[in-house]
Amino acid sequence: MPVSKEQVLELLPEYRDEWIIVNPDQNVKDIITEVLYAHDEFAPYYDQIALCFDNDITEDVCKSLVDFCEAYIKYHEESEEDQTTALPTGILIRGHGDCKH
Repeated sequence: MPVSKEQVLELLPEYRDEWIIVNPDQNVKDIITEVLYAHDEFAPYYDQIALCFDNDITEDVCKSLVDFCEAYIKYHEESEEDQTTALPTGILIRGHGDCKH
Protein backbone atom coordinates (compact mmCIF):
# COMPACT_ATOMS: atom_id res chain seq x y z
CA MET A 1 0.00 0.00 0.00
CA PRO A 2 1.45 3.42 -0.92
CA VAL A 3 2.56 5.76 1.84
CA SER A 4 0.38 8.86 2.21
CA LYS A 5 1.47 12.39 3.03
CA GLU A 6 -0.70 12.23 6.16
CA GLN A 7 1.09 9.10 7.40
CA VAL A 8 4.47 10.81 7.07
CA LEU A 9 3.31 14.09 8.61
CA GLU A 10 2.01 12.22 11.68
CA LEU A 11 5.60 11.16 12.41
CA LEU A 12 7.08 14.65 12.09
CA PRO A 13 6.90 17.75 14.29
CA GLU A 14 4.14 20.23 13.50
CA TYR A 15 4.91 22.70 10.71
CA ARG A 16 6.02 26.17 11.76
CA ASP A 17 6.14 28.79 9.03
CA GLU A 18 9.47 30.23 10.18
CA TRP A 19 12.26 31.37 7.91
CA ILE A 20 15.91 32.13 8.66
CA ILE A 21 18.04 34.09 6.21
CA VAL A 22 21.41 32.40 6.19
CA ASN A 23 23.04 34.81 3.78
CA PRO A 24 21.14 37.61 2.01
CA ASP A 25 23.76 37.75 -0.77
CA GLN A 26 24.61 34.08 -1.30
CA ASN A 27 26.75 32.53 -4.01
CA VAL A 28 27.05 28.92 -5.16
CA LYS A 29 29.57 28.09 -2.43
CA ASP A 30 27.17 29.45 0.23
CA ILE A 31 24.32 27.37 -1.17
CA ILE A 32 26.42 24.19 -1.17
CA THR A 33 27.55 24.89 2.41
CA GLU A 34 23.92 25.36 3.51
CA VAL A 35 22.79 22.15 1.78
CA LEU A 36 25.54 20.16 3.51
CA TYR A 37 24.59 21.70 6.86
CA ALA A 38 20.88 21.02 6.26
CA HIS A 39 21.64 17.41 5.33
CA ASP A 40 23.17 16.80 8.76
CA GLU A 41 20.67 18.97 10.64
CA PHE A 42 17.56 17.40 9.10
CA ALA A 43 18.75 13.76 9.12
CA PRO A 44 16.90 12.88 12.37
CA TYR A 45 13.59 13.88 10.74
CA TYR A 46 14.24 11.58 7.80
CA ASP A 47 15.21 8.82 10.24
CA GLN A 48 11.72 9.17 11.77
CA ILE A 49 9.98 8.53 8.46
CA ALA A 50 12.40 6.05 6.88
CA LEU A 51 10.50 2.97 8.04
CA CYS A 52 7.44 4.13 6.09
CA PHE A 53 9.36 3.18 2.97
CA ASP A 54 11.16 0.08 4.30
CA ASN A 55 11.26 -3.00 2.12
CA ASP A 56 13.66 -5.91 1.62
CA ILE A 57 13.92 -5.11 -2.08
CA THR A 58 16.03 -2.02 -2.83
CA GLU A 59 14.22 -1.32 -6.09
CA ASP A 60 10.88 -1.29 -4.24
CA VAL A 61 12.22 1.22 -1.70
CA CYS A 62 13.42 3.47 -4.51
CA LYS A 63 10.11 3.19 -6.36
CA SER A 64 8.15 4.00 -3.19
CA LEU A 65 10.27 7.10 -2.57
CA VAL A 66 9.99 8.30 -6.17
CA ASP A 67 6.23 7.66 -6.26
CA PHE A 68 5.79 9.52 -2.97
CA CYS A 69 7.81 12.53 -4.11
CA GLU A 70 6.02 12.68 -7.46
CA ALA A 71 2.64 12.52 -5.73
CA TYR A 72 3.27 15.13 -3.03
CA ILE A 73 6.19 17.37 -4.05
CA LYS A 74 5.97 19.28 -7.30
CA TYR A 75 9.20 20.55 -8.82
CA HIS A 76 9.49 24.32 -8.56
CA GLU A 77 12.88 25.84 -9.29
CA GLU A 78 13.82 28.62 -6.91
CA SER A 79 15.18 31.90 -8.21
CA GLU A 80 18.82 32.82 -7.64
CA GLU A 81 17.68 35.31 -5.01
CA ASP A 82 15.49 32.81 -3.13
CA GLN A 83 17.46 29.68 -2.26
CA THR A 84 16.11 27.62 0.65
CA THR A 85 16.48 24.36 2.50
CA ALA A 86 13.64 22.93 4.57
CA LEU A 87 12.61 20.29 7.03
CA PRO A 88 10.56 17.50 5.46
CA THR A 89 7.46 18.88 7.18
CA GLY A 90 7.86 22.20 5.36
CA ILE A 91 8.46 20.53 2.01
CA LEU A 92 5.32 18.39 2.36
CA ILE A 93 3.09 21.19 3.67
CA ARG A 94 4.17 23.57 0.90
CA GLY A 95 4.02 20.76 -1.66
CA HIS A 96 6.90 21.95 -3.79
CA GLY A 97 10.66 22.18 -3.90
CA ASP A 98 13.65 21.99 -6.16
CA CYS A 99 16.72 19.75 -6.21
CA LYS A 100 17.85 20.94 -2.77
CA HIS A 101 14.62 19.69 -1.24
